Amino acid sequence: MQSGLDICSLAVSRLWGRRLPPSEFPKLNTLAGLPVELLLSITDFLPLDGWVCISLCNRRLFAIFNHRINSAPLLGVDKLPVLLRLERDLPPNYFTCHICHILHKYDDYDGSECFGLSGSVYDLVYCPLPCIKKWKEGPARLEFRLSEPGPIGFHVYHRVFFLHIQLAMKRCCYGEKYGISTEALSYTQVRTYSDEPEFTSLFSTDAHMHPEILGLCIRTQHMVFVHCSKPKLLLSRPKITDAKDPSEIIYICAHVSRLRRAELLDLVVNAYLTGEKGPSYTFTCEKCNTVCLIEVCEYGSDLALVLTTWINLGPVLTPDDPRWKIYCNSPDASEVTLDPNDLKDSPRVLFENVSPQSLEALRSCNLSYLKGQRYKKVMSLLHWHKSICSSGQIEAEDIY
Repeated sequence: MQSGLDICSLAVSRLWGRRLPPSEFPKLNTLAGLPVELLLSITDFLPLDGWVCISLCNRRLFAIFNHRINSAPLLGVDKLPVLLRLERDLPPNYFTCHICHILHKYDDYDGSECFGLSGSVYDLVYCPLPCIKKWKEGPARLEFRLSEPGPIGFHVYHRVFFLHIQLAMKRCCYGEKYGISTEALSYTQVRTYSDEPEFTSLFSTDAHMHPEILGLCIRTQHMVFVHCSKPKLLLSRPKITDAKDPSEIIYICAHVSRLRRAELLDLVVNAYLTGEKGPSYTFTCEKCNTVCLIEVCEYGSDLALVLTTWINLGPVLTPDDPRWKIYCNSPDASEVTLDPNDLKDSPRVLFENVSPQSLEALRSCNLSYLKGQRYKKVMSLLHWHKSICSSGQIEAEDIY
């Protein structure tokens, strides 16, 4: 009579194509050496990604579970749970792509490339990740919201996707060879409007990783400039279709409506109009914990309405993380609820504690771009757009 070991050895030899000597046969008290029937019973209690990952442990397990994999092939987003499990066990130069639904690998990447953050042709041609164009055309839930969605509020040319946050976290956890730096997320844009030349807008964003909470904190700053002789242009306008309305250019979060933004902005502008020097107002969204500071600043012959916001994205492990979903570009972002523990820390305090550039330094730097149109000397023309507006006149816009 054959021993149990001989029977198992014979079964494995049929799977592997050769008879194994006893020294090479996996021990019965290990996962690899368990009888086939017991392995199948165990995996009946595992989720799909569990037994797919087990099947990749060695050739015997792959042979046992291969029929299951082939009988129920995973397609599209159904692959993601398996890919995320595999990513945790692979070297850090592999990462899950939520657009291609495969594992990407990159080598000798130092994070210095722009990685498709703006909409320029350069990004699409020279970006080291070939699928960046797919991300730009992908679902809204994978894009970070920087401005009011829709054609009226499209004042920010910068685009940040979950991919960029994902790779910034990789670099933080594994070192500079495995992702992009938070400096790569920094961006400053100046926009002019030929149909209303006294109007200029500026947008900037910078990000830093907080080492204690291991989370990504982002600071954005919106500015609207007018001449000091026309301060009332900073007040909101009644027509919602007016894209030059400050409440359309400036964005706080998905929970603050356009009308509420207009109230908050007008509160500070009216304080300036009544003679208050350097008026400001701080507001915190009770739903997403976004902190914003609204100010009116004089700078030479210009007057600037300034809104600075701070948010804390946390570690952002997947696009299903509530702290990503509540800030993403999806229409239902305003319906997401955060855990009360995620609302405790002030994102402004967290960011300013780790940022080498203070709020005052950022404000001064951004204001300086408007002095003598300095932005034309230090920035490249990113986008030039000419269109015919509803009145039939030609309307042109420059973005630097």
